[in-house]
Amino acid sequence: MDRYSGAELSGPERAFQSVEATLETPRKSQVGARSYGSDLPLRISSPMNEESEIEIAADLVDAFLWEPELELLDYRLEQATPTGMLRISYRAKFIPSGEIYTRIIEKGERT
Repeated sequence: MDRYSGAELSGPERAFQSVEATLETPRKSQVGARSYGSDLPLRISSPMNEESEIEIAADLVDAFLWEPELELLDYRLEQATPTGMLRISYRAKFIPSGEIYTRIIEKGERT
């Protein structure tokens, strides 16, 4: 189900929503699934430096482990500001069809 409209989702849109929901869910916040989620929500308000950029990349890679229908091909940290704006672009293959998609994730406040 689409988390914004309530419409039924399937195929690549369902899979991408799954990855993005994993990224947005704080790790250890799901009872019965404490390993689900990521630390990305905490990193957005942290100072952006080389170490945090590596941790953000690791969060993205980890989120793909929860979605077996997608394979992460590459990613780019487009923007990471000290005020907490984050933009990541990535390419992923939808395994059932072999199609490749490019997506952008934006989080935080724009300055």
